[in-house]
Amino acid sequence: MEPGGRPRRAKPESPATAWPTPEQHLLLQAALLGGERAAQAYHQWERQVDIETIDMGSFRLLPLLYDNLIRHQIPSRHHQRLRGVYRRTWASNQLLFRYAADELRRFQAVGIPVCLLKGSALARQIYQDHGLRPMLDFDFGVQPERAQAAYELLVRSGWRYKYGELPPDFWLERRAVNMVGPLGLELDLHWFFYAKQPFEDFNREVWSQADPIQFGDLSALALNPTDLLITVCLQGFRWDPIPPMRWVADAVWVLRQAGPRIDWDLLLARAGTLEIAPQLARAFVYLARGFEVKIPNSLLANLRGTPTHFSARINAYFQFRRPWPVVGEFLHQYLWSRRMPKYRGLSFIRHLQRLWDLDSAAAVPFTAVARTWRMVLRALGLSA
Repeated sequence: MEPGGRPRRAKPESPATAWPTPEQHLLLQAALLGGERAAQAYHQWERQVDIETIDMGSFRLLPLLYDNLIRHQIPSRHHQRLRGVYRRTWASNQLLFRYAADELRRFQAVGIPVCLLKGSALARQIYQDHGLRPMLDFDFGVQPERAQAAYELLVRSGWRYKYGELPPDFWLERRAVNMVGPLGLELDLHWFFYAKQPFEDFNREVWSQADPIQFGDLSALALNPTDLLITVCLQGFRWDPIPPMRWVADAVWVLRQAGPRIDWDLLLARAGTLEIAPQLARAFVYLARGFEVKIPNSLLANLRGTPTHFSARINAYFQFRRPWPVVGEFLHQYLWSRRMPKYRGLSFIRHLQRLWDLDSAAAVPFTAVARTWRMVLRALGLSA
């Protein structure tokens, strides 16, 4: 391992879909179950994988695995290594939270409400142990009408857009901005909670149902447990080079820690409005079968009976799978962004024309072929 407990690893091949592989499933069970089931899953996983070369998605579960092995007194020959990863995670998250508190204080000083999202909320609300869930950044949500003011405030505080200059029409096309600040820390600023905004007041409705939360001596908001569970589950249905199986751990912890507060009727309504019922049904079946969590049977039946438009199913199909070479990554981006105002009615060919800055749509196929050829040459080591 490298200093700090991070393993040296050969780059593993990315899975074809976003779903956990059999080895990842064993790791999840070892980190989330108890007693004999956890012990069996762990020892089977330990025999099948080399901890030095596990994928980054699995690596991010090691602190949770360490905690579960300790609590259930399951022996491990990797005990010292796992403890090192846990301690490193705790220290790294302390630094992140310190800077998050500084920015939250600046936002409050100018009257911009903040909703903590993703790991920022999960670590405070659900896990309540800063060593259990590694975070590479922290996520703030602001109201859409305050997004540019929030961005400018961050810029004045020393943060910058991660990818250089903001592209034209950025505020019309995007729903979040990735920023880099002191010590290379990252902050994602969001102004929409979900990829789809089905009606104008939907975002405002989610804001009105958010929960107050204490962040040290500061006050903020966080998604209510129902919306938190939905957003966590949806993370598992978008392919990423870093396998996104951490959604399983997050969902199990939300169900265990905040289960009584989950409004299943609201969840069903959200599933219909956002056209995500098939994804939620599959996620809940997986959680119920493999991780000893209780999901109402009536909910599963209702989710399966919720109508979902064909286009939404097609979008979900492609986002769940590894992108095709050359245009696949751009197809993912297009499907993810097409519901934003600037993209409505824009075909994929026109999207590529804009993205590649071409004079006409007719040039798209030729450009795709040229990009493919350059990719082949690079793979063969014949081109820089």
